[in-house]
Parts: sequence; C-alpha cells; structure tokens
Amino acid sequence: MPFLCFLGCLFACFRIYIYLCSGNQNEEIITAVQLNAMNRELWQGIEAIADSEPLMKRLTRYVKKLVKEREAAPMLMSQEEFFAKLDRAEKQPGKRFASVEELDQYIRSL
Repeated sequence: MPFLCFLGCLFACFRIYIYLCSGNQNEEIITAVQLNAMNRELWQGIEAIADSEPLMKRLTRYVKKLVKEREAAPMLMSQEEFFAKLDRAEKQPGKRFASVEELDQYIRSL
C-alpha cells in the first residue's frame, strides 16, 4: 500500500511539474480548484509514505530532479518582450492574403 501511495505522489508531482513548465501554452488553463486538488493529492501521498524511509528518499531524489529540470527550462518571456517581438515581426516584410483560398493556393505552390 505505501508503494501505491508513493506512485500516486509521484504522479501528482509530475502533473504539477508539467503545469509549471508548460506555461499553459498548449494546455487549457488550470483552475485554482484543480491546482488545489493536485496539491491535496500530493500531500496525501507524502503523508501515506512518510513512515517509509526508502520511499521518502526516492521521492526526494525525484523532486530534486524536477527542480533541476525546471531551472534548466527556458522561462516564459515577459509581456514587454512579447510585444517588442510582435512589433519587430510586424515591421518585417510579409505576405497578406484576402481569403483562405489565396492562402491555400500559395501554400500549394511552395
């Protein structure tokens, strides 16, 4: 039973890690209720394995690994950087299409 709780705890850690690293770019926005449920699941898992030293050591190693990956992950750009990048992109020459059909013809011609 403690091992199953350990796996649940790791799963909760992983879900929180994915949420934090994704920056919600490709995923739906997580609500406060969902984040609270993940946190509760994580703490319940930790509580269930707290009396097992080997499992706590494994959990600690896994959390340290997640922290290293998080620190190595590129940070999201600030709002100012985003709008500056958008302004630079708008100034560059580009193509505009009046309809989807024009866009489709252009893509097929490439």
